[in-house]
Amino acid sequence: MNLWKRALLYVRRKRGKTILLLLILTVMSSLALIALAVARGAMSAADDLQKSLGGSFEVQPTVIEDDPKLWKITQHEDGRVTKAYTGPAVNDELVKEIIKVKGIKTYSTSSWICLYMSDAKLIPGLIQSNIDEGIPSPVPSHPNEVEVRSPSFYGTNNSEYHQHFRTGGIKLIEGRHIQPGDVSKAIISEELAALNHLSVGDTFTAECRDELQARGFNSTSGKPFHLEVVGVYKIFANTEASKYSTEFLIPGNTIYCDESTVMQAYRNWSFKEQYSFVYFYVDDPAHLKDVIKEVKALDTINWMYFHVSVDDSAYKTSAAPLRTMTTLSIVLIVLVLAGCVALLLLILTMEVRNRKREMGIYLSMGIGKVKIVGQMFVELTMISVAAYLLSTVIAVSAANPVGNAVLQATTPEQMEAKYRSESSFIFYEAAGKAPERIDIKVNAGDIEWMIAGGTAIIGGATFFSGSSILKRRPKDILASGE
Repeated sequence: MNLWKRALLYVRRKRGKTILLLLILTVMSSLALIALAVARGAMSAADDLQKSLGGSFEVQPTVIEDDPKLWKITQHEDGRVTKAYTGPAVNDELVKEIIKVKGIKTYSTSSWICLYMSDAKLIPGLIQSNIDEGIPSPVPSHPNEVEVRSPSFYGTNNSEYHQHFRTGGIKLIEGRHIQPGDVSKAIISEELAALNHLSVGDTFTAECRDELQARGFNSTSGKPFHLEVVGVYKIFANTEASKYSTEFLIPGNTIYCDESTVMQAYRNWSFKEQYSFVYFYVDDPAHLKDVIKEVKALDTINWMYFHVSVDDSAYKTSAAPLRTMTTLSIVLIVLVLAGCVALLLLILTMEVRNRKREMGIYLSMGIGKVKIVGQMFVELTMISVAAYLLSTVIAVSAANPVGNAVLQATTPEQMEAKYRSESSFIFYEAAGKAPERIDIKVNAGDIEWMIAGGTAIIGGATFFSGSSILKRRPKDILASGE
């Protein structure tokens, strides 16, 4: 009787053991197959998110601190020493070169300046608190009375694509966005509008007060700006601003205006006309890396002085639950494999002890030790085939509902945009847009991995358990008397 027939007869005769192994292998295989499908589905959904949300990159100056040729040192009358960057700038010439690259559909500039508002009040913060408590300004050239009315102005050629609006941290609720070609236009927050009784169509005045640049007292550079309110925005991010926040860093005090206004303010103060950041948006997010590669290949730009980075904050936030799903699936696969190995080793080790008499008989019949161990492997393989079929049926039905249940459990109830400030700048980290459901299917590749992994585990466990037979001499096995 050959090995296969002996294995089949043993499997049929030992029904209790066969059913137990079938259940163990089916459960283990089902869990592993579901975990494989969920992990692959989560990674596929994350790739789709990256293609849909990762469609922009930003260009900004690379600040080289230790190169004195790139800095202008200024000694002020009040004893302060300031340092201004004078190196290569992100300006219109650079933008014109980059926008030529095929695949870029539009761009949004961002520049920053503080201007004095002579006819409007700001949401009170630290400076107003100091005024109320009689605390003088620590810098005489920057009196509290000027600082308390000097908010941040962000110039942009297209506010719809500005980083603050694109992340969802703020949203336009009235009027329109700043558009290319606008002059003396502004978008203000609903809090600032209510505080000053301003609405779309009204105007306010902003000035280049010299105190803001430590250039004099009660004087201005250039003519005042009379800005028309064309839009009102609402803040959706958790800003956590308080009375200890300086007025120009309170998000509700931030004003968005046309780029020409900020550039004119730069000229009034003899500053270099440049952008703090420029955001470029591509036609197809799937080709973002290729577009960036072409941009960096432009020989008309010295990239030592500029930095290109992918704007992927929205993707990172949105993909967090998917990354958690992938991690959990991988951990489950590892645990399943470890558990399967441990259980099979325990069962097979006990099996070897209980089958010594049978093995002795096989040896007396001239059947070699390798064939005896091989029979154990074939027995498990026969059972595993049935287990693989059952687990495939189970996983095909369960993978999608199980995976989406895990997605719901790992997705926060509310994924808000977050506010942060660095130096003089305000940034919003994008609100998450994780998918509510993803498509999870068991495919042929998952089944192949399950079969390959299961077969490897069965083979390893059989060899390890049968090693006690392979190491012993036939007469020792026969002499054991079982």
